[in-house]
Order: sequence, then C-alpha cells, then structure tokens
Amino acid sequence: MVISFIKNTIKKYGLHLASKRYLSLFTISCVAVGYNKLLRRSFGISYKAMVIIGKVGKNKDYLTTLFNESYITSQTEKIIRKIKTHKNYYDKKIFLPMNKIYYEIENDLKIIEKNTIKNPEYCLKIITKICPQNYFILGVYNCFWRYFKEKDAKDLPKSLIKKIGSDRDRISRIYPKLEELIRLSTRAMGKKMGFDGDLLRCLTLREMEDYLLNGCKLSKIQFKELKKRKRGYLYCFIERGNKEYVFTNENMIKDTQNDLINTDKNKEIKLIKGHIAYRGVAMGIVYNYTFRNHKKMRKFVLVSVMTRPDDIHLIRKSLAIVTDEGSILSHAAIVARELRKPCIIGTKNATSILRDGDLVEVDANKGIVKILKRAEK
Repeated sequence: MVISFIKNTIKKYGLHLASKRYLSLFTISCVAVGYNKLLRRSFGISYKAMVIIGKVGKNKDYLTTLFNESYITSQTEKIIRKIKTHKNYYDKKIFLPMNKIYYEIENDLKIIEKNTIKNPEYCLKIITKICPQNYFILGVYNCFWRYFKEKDAKDLPKSLIKKIGSDRDRISRIYPKLEELIRLSTRAMGKKMGFDGDLLRCLTLREMEDYLLNGCKLSKIQFKELKKRKRGYLYCFIERGNKEYVFTNENMIKDTQNDLINTDKNKEIKLIKGHIAYRGVAMGIVYNYTFRNHKKMRKFVLVSVMTRPDDIHLIRKSLAIVTDEGSILSHAAIVARELRKPCIIGTKNATSILRDGDLVEVDANKGIVKILKRAEK
C-alpha cells in the first residue's frame, strides 16, 4: 500500500529527479512549507507536491529531491508576465520584500550564533520561524532559476536577469550557515538532554514545533522512529490538505531509489548532455566534487551537483565545469562567464556517471561531455 502510494504520487504530480542537496529532514520539511504554503500566499504559485529520498550522515545529510520542474516553470510565467507588464514589479513586489526578510534572517542568525551552546532551545525556536521564511525567499529565486533552464532568457532584459542572478547568489549563501547552526543547536540540545542530538534533525518542522511546545520531551516510540529515519527515509509533501508523510521502510526506499535515480548505473554511458553556460572545449581528468572531498589535482574538470561561492578556489583551478543542476542564473554559470571557463550545466546525472580519474572532453560548444577513458575502480 505504501509503495503504491509513493508511486501514484510521483505519477499523479509528474515528479522527476530535480536536485541533490546536503540538507536535513527538518530543513526539507521547512523547504516544503516555503515552496508551497508561503509561495502560494505571496505569489499564487506553488510546487504542489514533492518527494525526497534522504539519509543522515555523521557530518552531512544527503538527500535527493523529486519535483515537477516543468509545472513550476509554467507557474513562474505568471510572475514573468507581471514583470514584463509592470515596470517596477520586480523591485516593489520581489526585491524589496525579499530583502527585508533576508536582513531579518541575517540578524536572527547572529542571535543564534551567540546562544547555540548556552540556550539551544531558544535557538531552535528561532530556527523554526526563520527556516521556512528563508526557503520561501530562496524558492522565489529558484522559480526564476528553473524557468531559465527551460525558457528563453530573452523574455527579460539582460540587466534584470543579471540582477536576479546576483540576488539569488547572495540569498543562497544563507542556507549553508543556517544548516550548520541547526546542526550545532540540535547537538547542544541533545547534550543538554542526554541523547544523540542529531536525531532532532530527523524531526519535521511540525514535529519540532511540538517537541519545543511539549517541554522538549521525546517518547520511546519517537526515539525508535527517529533512529529509523537516521538510516534512511522517504519524505512526501502534498500541498492539497497540507499533508506530509515520512516513511522508513528500507525496501520501499531502495525500490524508489532504483526506479528513479539509479536507472543509468548499469549502462555503459559514454556521452552526457547538458545546457551550455559558457562555450569552449577542454580535456582533462574528472574531479567529482559530490561529497566535497578536497584533493590535490592538476588540470582537472570540476564535476559537481552545483557550485557555491565557497568553491571559487576550485573553479579558478579547473579546466572546465560540469554540473547536474543549473541555469543561466546558477553560480556555476555566472562564474564561468566571468572566468571564461567552458561550462555545461543541467546534465542531471554527471556526478552519478563520472568518477574521479575519468578522462573526459568537455565540448561546451555542443553541450556534451565525452568519456574518453574510464578510471580504474
């Protein structure tokens, strides 16, 4: 019954592999609220549904998201039409309100940083308020990000597209800081209460709010459930009825993973296709940065789910950039244009197919990556 429910949800809402992130279950629950309830309230659009496959790690929580990107692209056209029709719509309805929330969150982060150890409960209460707001404003810019993956960028002036890109880049810097503060706060809370604080990151937003309201107590049943989630989980959010589900059945997680994510693992793929971010051709050894392990490599092709501002040192040293995700608004695309590095974005599966040491040719004139020689396993 549960397996069929997930498969029916994926089919009904047209969900497909969309992104990979280093986020906790708690955070993705906040993303669901921001991308649906808050986005609907402010702009009349939403993602409608999402399914997440996640795993909690010692230092990183890794998850894969399933969205209907085509649907959110069509919804974003409503905002694009208003921007094209009303001269100041972007500044008045998006930029200024989003900036106000952004600066309020920045101030709250400073408060959390000062109180993480001595008052983690207080910090978690602030986090439950600002985390959905943070992903709401990031979600607004990600609507543009996804729109420009599928639609012609000529719909808006280049100056405005550049501004949207820089605004998104600035706002996206918050979530790694916020995620680290969530980790520190939950661990401090666990230390104070005498249990593994990482388990608290396996609560959903609603569950965390209940936990804080009920004197920070967890039942034996809750502890058992959270330990299961730490090994792996399926999270499902459906906007209609504001419903969310967390499943921990290992077979169901494995089946979903194999059906939707691991479909290419047994195929001998020699060519990967993506979108051109900056033209050029380069040949080099793959450095797969999926898990952000720092290695000393020379003349490498940087392969990553996406890049962040902190990755600039690697981008400068690379011969070319290849990402699973992205659009003309993505960090990789913006930096590649500035540094004039061949760059292919939106491949969906480069990090899953390319291994460290593979010899590849990145032809960013055609938007393809050729695997010339496989590295030994």
